[in-house]
Amino acid sequence: VNKQKEQVLTVDLADMHFGREGTIHGFKGEVLAEYSEEIFYQRMQELLDEVIEIGTRHSISQVKVFNLGDSIDGLLRLTQLQFLSMGVIESVTKIAEYLSNWLNELSKHFDVEYYSVLGNHAEMRIGGIKSGELPQENLEKIIPWFIKERLKDNKAVRVHDAEFIQIVDVLGTNVCLTHGQNEKNLENSIKDYSMIYGEQIHMLKTGHLHHLNNRTIGMIGDRNIEYVQSPSICGIDEYSMKLKKTAHAGTLVTIFSN
Repeated sequence: VNKQKEQVLTVDLADMHFGREGTIHGFKGEVLAEYSEEIFYQRMQELLDEVIEIGTRHSISQVKVFNLGDSIDGLLRLTQLQFLSMGVIESVTKIAEYLSNWLNELSKHFDVEYYSVLGNHAEMRIGGIKSGELPQENLEKIIPWFIKERLKDNKAVRVHDAEFIQIVDVLGTNVCLTHGQNEKNLENSIKDYSMIYGEQIHMLKTGHLHHLNNRTIGMIGDRNIEYVQSPSICGIDEYSMKLKKTAHAGTLVTIFSN
């Protein structure tokens, strides 16, 4: 008797930087990248359509959405004001409302679980304090709280609170989610987190750097040990250009099976 494989689809939402608006130009004035509220909506709609098409084609019933942080552009420093199209509070409420509707549409086709981690751009740096000095004062905590309340009557969506780090079991694969701003060496991070939490991590997923990077560092049993830096919904920005780390906007849709 052939047993049909169980499959789960995962969707990475990394570095959406909602509220940012700007254009990156090349040497000759050509547009290398641009971003706005309207472009965000367009990309997210295209992603929704693609996820529904892929999931339906593969007869998948469960989707896990991984928000890898920096949902809003925030206000880390005053120089960001020139790139913000709206206030920080407005950006939080608008993206929370949008993601509620986005997940609701997704739930018409699949059972959905939503996980999120805290990025650095939503930190409340009150009075000029430095990064990480008030780590719990992070506006990204509001987003899953809002979604959970908005979709409380939707039994097809389960929303988890935002944390700095999450470990998610995807068909026996332990996927560790964190934004990535504190990860200096992702291979070492896998080993460190496995020891700290007493649970083998098979895949470490991060965002933060706005470009795709994937490496397998070993294997254990029937699973690889790997890290995945997911590309960003936003694409490159001024900070990316400063670091000379550039890549087109994108995301990762992955099918796990056992």
